[in-house]
Amino acid sequence: MTAGETLLANNDCTIEAQGPLVLCCECQGAALDLGVRAVTTFVLVIATIVAGLVAVRAVPWPMGFIPATWVVVALVARWLLRRRRFLHGKFRVDFERGEITQEGRGFARRWPTSAIEVATLPIVTGPDADQAEPGMESRWLELHLRDGARLRLGKGPGHALRPAVALLRKAGLEVRA
Repeated sequence: MTAGETLLANNDCTIEAQGPLVLCCECQGAALDLGVRAVTTFVLVIATIVAGLVAVRAVPWPMGFIPATWVVVALVARWLLRRRRFLHGKFRVDFERGEITQEGRGFARRWPTSAIEVATLPIVTGPDADQAEPGMESRWLELHLRDGARLRLGKGPGHALRPAVALLRKAGLEVRA
């Protein structure tokens, strides 16, 4: 692999080889992020209006349970979104320097490459899943670290992830399907 060679590029992510043992990945996972933020913002505004109506006694007080429930659900959704955000971002996996860096929305993290336990290729499920023929499902390329962190380097069909997997194996990393 040559420096600057694109190993995978699609709507969800980009993976490039920046050297024989350096992987640069961008996997933002932004579609779900944007949707949840828009819906929860709307819910919080409507909940504020309904709570205001309850406060000025324009509607009966039992109506106050509705915005209270909405606020709890919106806050839980935002909390789950924040946890999910730590899986995505811009990554640089540099086996030559022995470090992994992650830059996400509002944070940056760093680990030594010795913190990597294994790389996996789980099938994409949930809201990010695509309809595909059996055997052609999209897969995540994930790094599992010793501290319990998971990093999603990219998403694509198994055959499209093969060059990135080859680079990880070349670096001596175990890759499980």
